[in-house]
Amino acid sequence: MAVLRRLLVLLALVVGAAVLASPGLSATRYGKRGIDSTAPGPGRCPDPSPATGFELGSAHFLVHYMSDNSASSCDPQRAITETTAGDVLGWAEAAYATEVVADGYQAPLSDGGLGGDNRTDIYVVDDGPLSTVYWDGGPPASSASINLDAKSGLTSEVIAHAVFNVIQIGMWLPASAADYWVLEESAEWMSATVNNYSSWFFTNAGAPDIALDCRDTLGTNKCDLTNGYTNLGFSRWPFWQSVATKYGVGFAKEVLLNGAANPGESGVAALSNVLAAHGTTLADTFTAWSVQQIAGGYGVTVLDQQKPVIWGSKVATGIATATLPKINVPVNHLSTRILEIDRGDGTGANACFAATLTLTVNLPPGIGSRPYFYWNGLNSTPVALTVNGNTATTTQPWDTCTWFGNQAYLTLPNPSTDPIANGQLFTVTAHVDVDNTKPGQSASPPPPAVVSGQVVSVPSSDPAPLISVFGPELLHLSAADTGVRLIVQSSGDGLVQASLGGHPLGVQSVRGGNNDLRWVLPKGVLAGLRRSAGASGNTLVLLPLSPSGSIAGTASTRTVSMPQPAVKRPAKKPKRRLR
Repeated sequence: MAVLRRLLVLLALVVGAAVLASPGLSATRYGKRGIDSTAPGPGRCPDPSPATGFELGSAHFLVHYMSDNSASSCDPQRAITETTAGDVLGWAEAAYATEVVADGYQAPLSDGGLGGDNRTDIYVVDDGPLSTVYWDGGPPASSASINLDAKSGLTSEVIAHAVFNVIQIGMWLPASAADYWVLEESAEWMSATVNNYSSWFFTNAGAPDIALDCRDTLGTNKCDLTNGYTNLGFSRWPFWQSVATKYGVGFAKEVLLNGAANPGESGVAALSNVLAAHGTTLADTFTAWSVQQIAGGYGVTVLDQQKPVIWGSKVATGIATATLPKINVPVNHLSTRILEIDRGDGTGANACFAATLTLTVNLPPGIGSRPYFYWNGLNSTPVALTVNGNTATTTQPWDTCTWFGNQAYLTLPNPSTDPIANGQLFTVTAHVDVDNTKPGQSASPPPPAVVSGQVVSVPSSDPAPLISVFGPELLHLSAADTGVRLIVQSSGDGLVQASLGGHPLGVQSVRGGNNDLRWVLPKGVLAGLRRSAGASGNTLVLLPLSPSGSIAGTASTRTVSMPQPAVKRPAKKPKRRLR
């Protein structure tokens, strides 16, 4: 008998019902009760054994494999090397170290093992499913072995899941296959923790509108017609992350032990009993999980940042005051549907204004649903709708802008554990009231900058720049020069006030960098400056000022030599001689 088939995460279509059906093998595998008593069917090879292959062991596991990939091999697809078999052992031991040693789960039950070594047997085969776990006895517990697909099942994620399946079966094997969802969902959560929440677990994580306890007992596709990962419950592992965050990594162990202590108990009953022992209910826990699906709070960054899986089309609230058409949403027991509500009309082509959004939800009677609203902008928190009888309402600040990257979500959870409380109808009405006198803003303010190191205070006043003058300390103006030209470097924008020999020359603007500054000297001033210059010259003072001119900086000076122009004397007339 087989259970817990591990399918490809990205399996888009399960081809043929036999892939998910029982493989028709007994548990009489070599090393347990002798050679497999089921004769190989057409195209089927016997499992690896000492007579047909090799074994490689570690402290807690024994890998059985074949290495014959020749054309005459019964199945060359299953051939691996001893090195690959060692990889399988390494990943299995890593899973054991987390699941048993670190997290305190019970070690797998011993089946005597091949040769009586009490190790869990792992067979590398060509089964199709990534892994299959076989048990040896019946409820309420059993030892078990693992089949791994040679082509796709030799990964740390698959192996950690299968190892936890063996641990689970050693604690509680439910009497009904309908309860295997408890094992599969929690095993995928455990594999996620072992593998540090790698991207493997997020391609199809979620599926909130599939019931938490959905499980196909016929080996078909009851829960999801196209995706085996979702169909078998693996995608709902975030629920177990949610309860583990609140109650510890041993929560799943408590559920398994409760099921083992109460023969015939359902998975829902075992889960409910453990939650009751923690002072809560499955309904409240399920509702809290529905909120985490839209707002995070798992304590795992990549999971907290994952966007929820929405139902139906996105709801755009538009740019004018209006009541939107009603939306009828059917929801099964222990499942949630999530609506996405977007501001504006999605075009970004219109002026936007402030508004209010009022949501009204007509609730199905008797299921105890509590919807939540969440806008995923900066510093937002989920808001519980106010429930009055069978009506839930909330009014939220809104606008008609188009927000790129931000959305609002409305959860519609059905937390009922009643197996006939399905197809419960929620009716959602949205009303937008626009205030055309108040312009809106289509972006959240940026988060504060993270400052590292020492904080340097800057003046709040209007500072003057620092300046430096290129050229020699003594400037020579020729007798023909009528102005002063300088290259001045400034640390920023501002003004430079110049004076020469006490006579103001004027003010010029400067910018950060090099500036070519020129002052023309009036003729009357120029003549006086040349007379007063003497041998020592005149002093040129350059005073930097702030852009407004209110703050003065440190002045730079230069000495200007200005010789007097030469005086032209009239030429002497030649003397005439008398003849």
